Amino acid sequence: MKIEVDFDESLFRHQQAYRFDNIWNNYRKSTENKFIWGLILLAFGIMLVLGKAMFGYIICGISLSRLFDSWSNWNTYKTKKKVQEELTNKYILKYIDYKQIYELTDESFNFTTPGYYQKIDWSEFTDYKLEENQIIIDIENYKDYAIIDRQEVGDDNFELIKEIVKARIIL
Repeated sequence: MKIEVDFDESLFRHQQAYRFDNIWNNYRKSTENKFIWGLILLAFGIMLVLGKAMFGYIICGISLSRLFDSWSNWNTYKTKKKVQEELTNKYILKYIDYKQIYELTDESFNFTTPGYYQKIDWSEFTDYKLEENQIIIDIENYKDYAIIDRQEVGDDNFELIKEIVKARIIL
């Protein structure tokens, strides 16, 4: 099965945002938890210091360390997000007028854009899931995944691809 689709900027942005969030979501949550615990510890430490307990200074020091760590992690997250947005914009400018080709054969899943070709054997896929009218196929060796959107390939092709994926990827 071979499907040729026009490059869709809004779908591409959505897919890249999904990829970024999927990869960095745990990091962001961990950063938020460090910040919250840092604030809680700081409040507790200040109460101890005001109550004349010397142990409060240690708690304040620990909390400030957690707050600094969360601030550093948050800056890393924002930097990575900005880099991702710049790469997305660069890719869009490069491929806006081109077509993408999905080819599903008995042996592999192939993806082609001008200047780029990727052939992935079905055995390299480890999982798939359906989310937001998308088929998301996890790739073992690349630590990545392919995203095929219903809007991108059309309803009929989407259902065919879904059936092929279900038949080829054994969970």
